[in-house]
Amino acid sequence: MVSLVTGAYRGAFTLLTASMFQLLGFLFLLFKCLHTRSLDGISLHSLICYLTVYAVKISMLLVAPAYGWLRAFKRRILPEETRGHHYGYMMTEFLGAAVVIVIMVLISKNLYHDYGADSDAAKSYYMLSVAVLFAIAFHPKHASHFIINMIWTFGNYMQTMAILPQLMMMTKRVRRGVIRRREES
Repeated sequence: MVSLVTGAYRGAFTLLTASMFQLLGFLFLLFKCLHTRSLDGISLHSLICYLTVYAVKISMLLVAPAYGWLRAFKRRILPEETRGHHYGYMMTEFLGAAVVIVIMVLISKNLYHDYGADSDAAKSYYMLSVAVLFAIAFHPKHASHFIINMIWTFGNYMQTMAILPQLMMMTKRVRRGVIRRREES
């Protein structure tokens, strides 16, 4: 018998665990928003990037089983379907996307009036365009179709860059806090 962490199940376990931790992080963020009734310090553009990542991942998970020409791609990239890991991974991706959408609704409906739009400087379309350019230029050849390789790689690049708007927002807020403290002293 093969262990869950080694052998054939390693890829499925890794993707499922990473997806669950990401979902847990977004659940904590949602709880923080609802508990404190504050959106202070949350980047809408970072959430837009994460929603794009979820859309790419979910579309690849849903489309891959339907077409025979994606089977090779699915075998090389996506987790194996043994013991339901594939479905657990898909479920955490759907739940993560739902939580991100709820947080975005809280921001866009202006339910809490303390969202710092002036601090949210890094626009999501910059991240999207850089990820598209990188995906076109640098993509592996897992499947025989250029578009499928590019879409999957775009999702990976986008996931890597999705945190940048949040980091830039935090850096900007820290600088403002330091400047205010210097002025007060």
